[in-house]
Amino acid sequence: MKLLNAFSKAKKNIIPDLRNPFSLPYNNSEILCLILDGLDNNTELVLERIKLNEQVCIKPSTSSFVLYDITDTKVTYEVASFIVRSLLRLEGSIMKLALVGITATGKKNIKRYVCDHKIELDILMGYFSGMEPAKEWLIN
Repeated sequence: MKLLNAFSKAKKNIIPDLRNPFSLPYNNSEILCLILDGLDNNTELVLERIKLNEQVCIKPSTSSFVLYDITDTKVTYEVASFIVRSLLRLEGSIMKLALVGITATGKKNIKRYVCDHKIELDILMGYFSGMEPAKEWLIN
């Protein structure tokens, strides 16, 4: 029981990953990595990071293969709305999108927001638990 309590307390001390978006060369292609990792339930910071990610994605030289790392960030219905509305604005810039580290609840919130608002995204999306399968899927 002590180990479980220690793990729970350690999990709450998540350090946010505030790296700027970056290009990742992979198998003779390029993947744009957008980071929302470790933001937990800090909705304001999530919104700020989504806006930053959008600015990078709209540049003409940016890859249309995008990996969105959402590990350790709670994708509430509100956060899902930010993500989906951002993707709508970026539809012409993104061909394939891999969402990495999203929980089942986060995935459900994204799908629920899309359904509730009758949104049709013209972006091929995949959900992954790790970076490697996501990168493979994006390039192939």
